[in-house]
Amino acid sequence: MIDPNIIIIILLGLLCFYFIIHPQSSERRKWAIGGLIFMMVLLGVRVNYLQNPY
Repeated sequence: MIDPNIIIIILLGLLCFYFIIHPQSSERRKWAIGGLIFMMVLLGVRVNYLQNPY
């Protein structure tokens, strides 16, 4: 059973990834890259927590 929070995080990550690829203003791209890094960290923490929930 996949945690619904992980699905939400992945969808947000894909949205950020779309903004990075989409040729828009560099300001938005900067925010998207920051958001993507944040999602990766969040996903890492989430997976870690699921593996050993103490």
